[in-house]
Amino acid sequence: MNNSKEKLRAALGMNTPEATDIIKRNDYKTQAEYLSALVEFSSKLNDPDVKRALRMAEREQVEEDEQEVRKAQRKEYGELLKAVELGELDQKAVEREATRLAHDDLAAGRIGVSEHGERIIKYAKELTEKRRQEIATAKQFNDSIRNTWRK
Repeated sequence: MNNSKEKLRAALGMNTPEATDIIKRNDYKTQAEYLSALVEFSSKLNDPDVKRALRMAEREQVEEDEQEVRKAQRKEYGELLKAVELGELDQKAVEREATRLAHDDLAAGRIGVSEHGERIIKYAKELTEKRRQEIATAKQFNDSIRNTWRK
């Protein structure tokens, strides 16, 4: 389903196929057999139980499609994340922030002087990973927008 009109029709149960879309004339030897098949199929489509089953099957298909899209997006995100390396400006910003946070911990008495260097390294790793995730997320979002506009 590509647009909101189709989604609305599906939600209202108005997207069921026409009998002539499913039943093909070439599959029957005579016109009477063909018409009989059309009538039988149409009556089944108008049965509330059949309609409910069709809507349920369609919902399940939409959910499966969405899961496949999410799985592909997670895979793409993982590949993007692996490829992200911080530039010099980002790396310096991370180092400054890690140093500031460790200094704040030291000033507040949460750590001792001997732990200051370790804390800087810990914060630098955390902030580097966070920045890499931000970059990968932004790239994935931008790519998604570009792909949407291309369609």
